[in-house]
Amino acid sequence: MPFEKPPFELEKKKPEDAAIQSTSVKVSDLSRKLRMMEDRYSRIKKKTEFNESSMINSEQEFNKELKILIDDINSLKQEFLDLNENVSILKDELSNAVSRHDFRSLQKYVNYWDTFKFITEKDLEKYIKEE
Repeated sequence: MPFEKPPFELEKKKPEDAAIQSTSVKVSDLSRKLRMMEDRYSRIKKKTEFNESSMINSEQEFNKELKILIDDINSLKQEFLDLNENVSILKDELSNAVSRHDFRSLQKYVNYWDTFKFITEKDLEKYIKEE
């Protein structure tokens, strides 16, 4: 009987086994790094989606506020046009009004006439009968 090794005795590692083990460690390390990069990518993707969503919401809010401002500006423009039209009408009416000089002249004539000193027709008839 040839000399046999006991089953519990460790065999020497062959160079192929060392290469396989080295490759296995490298694959395991690359796999771990890949999972880390995938995790980072996933987090960055979530942050990007959140930022995009926030930007979209902000843009919608901005557009709503811009529309309100445009409506307000248009309303103010219309009010200004109405006011301008009213001022033009008032200007036309004032140009047709009596000037201060003309009014004073007319006032003097009215004061000279003093309607309380006029005699009525009945008073005249009474006066004529008395004389």
